Amino acid sequence: MKIRLNQHNGERGTILVVTMLICGILGLLMGSYLYLVKTQNLSVNRAQAWNRALVVAEAGVEEAMAHINSGTAKANSWGVNGWTDKGSGLFQKTSTFGDSSYTVTISQPNVAVDPVITSVASVPAPMRTNTLSRKVVVGTKSNSGNGGGVAGAMVVSTTVNFNGFGINTDSFNSTNLVKFPGGLYNSTNAMDNGDVWSMSANTNAVDIGNGKIHGSVHTAPGGKVSVGSGGSVGDNGYVNGGNTGIQKTPKDHQLADGNLTFPDATLPDTKGKLWLPPVAGSYKINGITYKYLLTGNQPWKLATLDGGVYVDGPGVLLWITGDATGTGVKMGSRDEIRITSKSGVPGDLSIYSSAPYSDFGGNGIINDTGLASKFKYFGLPGNTELTFGANVGFVGQIYAPQADFKLGGGGKNTYDFVGQSITRSATMGGHFNFHYDEGTVSPSLGGSATYAAVSWDEPGGY
Repeated sequence: MKIRLNQHNGERGTILVVTMLICGILGLLMGSYLYLVKTQNLSVNRAQAWNRALVVAEAGVEEAMAHINSGTAKANSWGVNGWTDKGSGLFQKTSTFGDSSYTVTISQPNVAVDPVITSVASVPAPMRTNTLSRKVVVGTKSNSGNGGGVAGAMVVSTTVNFNGFGINTDSFNSTNLVKFPGGLYNSTNAMDNGDVWSMSANTNAVDIGNGKIHGSVHTAPGGKVSVGSGGSVGDNGYVNGGNTGIQKTPKDHQLADGNLTFPDATLPDTKGKLWLPPVAGSYKINGITYKYLLTGNQPWKLATLDGGVYVDGPGVLLWITGDATGTGVKMGSRDEIRITSKSGVPGDLSIYSSAPYSDFGGNGIINDTGLASKFKYFGLPGNTELTFGANVGFVGQIYAPQADFKLGGGGKNTYDFVGQSITRSATMGGHFNFHYDEGTVSPSLGGSATYAAVSWDEPGGY
């Protein structure tokens, strides 16, 4: 008998091919999936590194901002405290922490332009095959139209309170001799930069009452501004036009940019000269009797200023330390501080007070030069209260960041207060006209500028 066998070789071959195709497809899918996972993992790691680089770059910006606002260096001279002067207005510093670093550069070719900060961060790239860089460029702007200090009539770190009626602020520029002959204020050409600043975020940051602010009001973000029914804040056209409230167009005159800090005032360098007490006497000049006659040949020191002072020369320094009761300045009803010129040279006086209390009464400070830059009052740490009595006129600058400033009422005319005040708080009563001199550098730290960030750009990594 002959047995016939069926042949299935063709079917077996087909099954093998199909199996191989399926395995190939599965392998391709698995490979694609693994590649996708790898790529996604690299993307996530790169995104994390990119975000980390931004944080590092921001740290560089923050260090640069702290440096230019520290008061330890002046504009276009930032090469101190670990910063290297690279020349051509470039100042650089590199900081490394762990496996990351940043190189930050302050660019300021001259004092006429505001600094630009460039921070370049370097962090490990994914798989640590190389480094990833990210660059941030921040533009800054001085809070002063004159290249130093903060621009505004009245500047405080806490609260401003206008209690009286007839309180006004405006501005002028003593360096513009065309509009302001002799560098003196006049109402005809008065400008509208009489800003009021508070660095507070509280609900009572600024109370304008019925005051007229020819300028803007600044607070910290969240700070509140109260305006009475007769109060007005805005440009000259808005305020002089009889409008009330805060002008919003074409420019908003309520700003939330109050982010400045004010370092302690310090005694000046006397170049080795000792502080000595002046000789008290009875100096009669032009029919007025003064207790002290001060010159710039010697830095002077008193426990208490309790009489009139006559200054007729430049560079006069007076340090007031305070008596046993903490009183530094206590002027009588007829006392005055008079700053005048001698042989055509304007006198100038700088008072440094470390006493807790200073009370300028009597006839106050009579600055015959008419220039705010010729009288400066520095409240050193410990000076917590500064008072101007009623009818005291003032031409000068005040920098007392720990002092509560109280003004008892206006002077004998609309000149009232010419210059600027920087204090912890300010309270005004009665009527008062406050004329901010835009042409005078703020007295803080001898006129060092205070800067705020105004632009942000990321040109990309390297």
